[in-house]
Amino acid sequence: MSDPVIAKIQSHPKYQELRSKRNSFGWLLTILMLVVYYGYIALIAFDKSFLAKPLGNGVTTLGIPLGMGVII
Repeated sequence: MSDPVIAKIQSHPKYQELRSKRNSFGWLLTILMLVVYYGYIALIAFDKSFLAKPLGNGVTTLGIPLGMGVII
């Protein structure tokens, strides 16, 4: 059931290095996203006054662009 071409590619050192870098990068992005998301939720829970500060003279508060940044 195993293809010899696939086994040859998977045993190549450059493929192993690429796979290791990809996994490390994936974990880094996962941790970064968890910190950003839970940091924003903690900010909502513990410092609402910071997020309620208006931007300029309008009605938009600081929480709106921060929330959009978390989503994007």
